[in-house]
Amino acid sequence: MTGPAGPGADGSGADVRGTGDPGTGERGADATLALGAAVTLLALAGICALLGGHFRLGALRLAAGILAGAGVGAGLLAALGTRGRRGLRLLLAAGTALALALVLTVPAVLNSRIPPLAQQADVVIDPLAEDDLVHSLPAPDTPVLVRRASGLAQLLDAQGTRSIDAAPEDVVALSEDGTRAVHVTAETTEVLTLDRSASGGADGGLPSISLDGAPLALDGDLIVMRHCEEELCRLTGHDLTAPETPLWSLLDAEETRGIDPAGHEIPARPAQPPGPLDALSRPARSTPSGPPACCPPSRCASLLPRAGPSSTPPPASPSAGSSPAPTRTAASPPPGR
Repeated sequence: MTGPAGPGADGSGADVRGTGDPGTGERGADATLALGAAVTLLALAGICALLGGHFRLGALRLAAGILAGAGVGAGLLAALGTRGRRGLRLLLAAGTALALALVLTVPAVLNSRIPPLAQQADVVIDPLAEDDLVHSLPAPDTPVLVRRASGLAQLLDAQGTRSIDAAPEDVVALSEDGTRAVHVTAETTEVLTLDRSASGGADGGLPSISLDGAPLALDGDLIVMRHCEEELCRLTGHDLTAPETPLWSLLDAEETRGIDPAGHEIPARPAQPPGPLDALSRPARSTPSGPPACCPPSRCASLLPRAGPSSTPPPASPSAGSSPAPTRTAASPPPGR
């Protein structure tokens, strides 16, 4: 008779138990750690993207792209778990993270780069010298005037550059709205149209209108000119759309004086105050119907329709039965006063 066998199947008394794979627990811990890293990185990427869009900071936007790529790589590593070899899983996750980070960051970096100035310039001209001047207008889309020391004037706009040949002593200016340029020489004035759609310029140049004299004012299509010949000056107004015939013309003194007649001094206060009966003892006078233009003693022109350059207005002759209109006069006091 034999006794019962021991705990061991072979009767040796050894306790035989199944043993599991020790690497299984480590792989599970790695997957959990990768999942936690993925969640953290993606959360940080969202925060950086939100702050970067709010504060307009490019560094935060770039950090958001990098963190998002790293978070997706970590999530992929956690999703793979224990499938495949460990090295292959790490390589796949790292490649995915790098590719996503490049996709999210490289286009933004390229778009934010400032291109070279030569590629942004609409017009390229020679460098400015020491005596060159640049004039611009506050209105948008108006040309810029560059005046060289040699007299050459250059007009710059978005479509290129145009030149005006001028002497150093000539005057070149832009109108207030930038639609015309004025080239003033010693004798004539040339008004140039800067609209590129306009045509009619000589030799393919700018369309221009020539007027005698120097300009005093330019507003839209209206220009006021002053032309002097010998000792006579004339003011004329022209419509630049039809400049052949002046709109109006006035005589102007070569030398501007005050309101007092030439050669006669009017004291600010008479030597003796006028009495209450002085108005009755003086002959009746009246002011002219038009203001005469006073000039030097050598010549004097009046706007009244009378012949002769130095005629004076006739005294007023009120009709019978009508009371003379009150007038204001400025005259020298009678002798003896």
